Parts: sequence; structure tokens; C-alpha cells
Amino acid sequence: MSTLNQSIIFEQPVNELVRVCLRVEHLLAMVQQGLRGQSMFDTRATISALAELLSLTDRLDLRGKFTKEFIRQQANLQRFINDEHIDQTRLQDALSELTKVIQILQSHNGKFAVNLRDNEFLTSIRQHMSIAGGALSFDTPGFYYWLQSPVKERHGQIISWLAESEDLFQITSFLLRLIRQSGRPVLHTAHAGYFQTSLDPQLACQLIRVAVPHTLPIYPEISVGRHGVNIRFYHPTVKERAVIYEKDVPFRLSCCVI
Repeated sequence: MSTLNQSIIFEQPVNELVRVCLRVEHLLAMVQQGLRGQSMFDTRATISALAELLSLTDRLDLRGKFTKEFIRQQANLQRFINDEHIDQTRLQDALSELTKVIQILQSHNGKFAVNLRDNEFLTSIRQHMSIAGGALSFDTPGFYYWLQSPVKERHGQIISWLAESEDLFQITSFLLRLIRQSGRPVLHTAHAGYFQTSLDPQLACQLIRVAVPHTLPIYPEISVGRHGVNIRFYHPTVKERAVIYEKDVPFRLSCCVI
């Protein structure tokens, strides 16, 4: 979820690769936020997000899936070369960046950030952080000692660890940017809080984006199938079961297809 002008944008991934990208983006934002703080608790939160990032991308096939997707997009965009209705400068920029990203992917094998996965210090922390309330002084005394070190030293070490995943961040950021830019927001109305529309089965929709007015006390639950999108709006609550919002809701829908 992100805010844009006077709207809140809710995103629903349609496939596993986009879902992974959104999680990577979220965890990187958590790491960056943690680095703005100076306490040991800020650093713990940062390391926790980094540990989740390593667990999320602990798959041998992830590079292959990214490579396959970018090659597909490259072939798709090349069809528009010399099309007078397409901005050729932007198209060439996108194709050039696609080529660079594919080269980055093909220049390495195996998992992302392999050096971090072999780091015994981080491995011990990750194992204990998987336990509720874990990675304390009696679990990981070395980690607890490191948390007492000067903030500049802690941040410097974390930044060097993040550099090991720079190619992952670059790849996911580029893919999400391509996908998001492919969607054109269209104004719709959910009557009595419900909306349904069909999808073209011949087009590979990758991401659904729903922008709702920031002033309305609502949030959407989005369901995407092969042939359509269903959206139902609810009142937010933390005390009881959510209640369907039964008034008409103006919102903008983007079906990102590329």
C-alpha cells in the first residue's frame, strides 16, 4: 500500500514473481527506515528485515524466473520499434535498461546475496530471530555485543551487507516500475461497495492497482481470477469483524499489462 496525492493505492499482484518483488520492495523500505534510527532497537528491526529478505529470496530458480520475464518483456517491446504511435525515445531507453538487467542476471549463477547466506554471524541471528522474542543476549551474545557498538559502525556494516543485494534491488525496482507504468488509471464506481470487471485472457495482467480517496473510511479486498477482478470495500475496524461499505465508492483501477 502506498499514498499518492489524495488517494491510497492498494496493489494486488497477479503472479508469484510480482508478489516477490513487492515483498522485496517493502523489506528494503523497512531496512532504509531502520537505518534512519540510532538505537539498538532500530538496528534490530533493520537486521530482522534483512533476515526476512534473505529468507524470501532463498530460491535457486529466482534468477531464472527474472531472466525469463525480462526476455519476454524485451521481445514484447521490440514489436513497437518504428511504431509512430509510440514514444521511440522512451522505448529505446526501456530496451537499453532491459538489456543491462538481463546481462546482470546472466553474469551470475545461483541465489542472490550468496555471501550473506554463508555469513555465520548472520546465519545465527536469522535462526534465533525465527523464534518469538529470540536473538537476545542469552541466545546470541555476539549479536548483543555488536548492538552496543557505535551507530556509525553498525550502519556501515549494514550498508556493506546491503551492497551484496544491490543487483536484486535494481532488478525488482526496474520490473515494478515497468509494470506500474503500463497501467492507465480508469475511474469507476463500486455500487453499494462492490465492483466486478472482466480481464482479457489474451493479455498477461501482472498487477491490479486500486486508488481510493484518502478521506473515505474504506479499504478494498481484491480478488483476481483468470477472467476477472472482484473488489469489495469494507469499513476499517480493529475491534470487530469488518463490515461491508454499502455506499457507492468512486475509485481508480489500473490493470497493469506488459
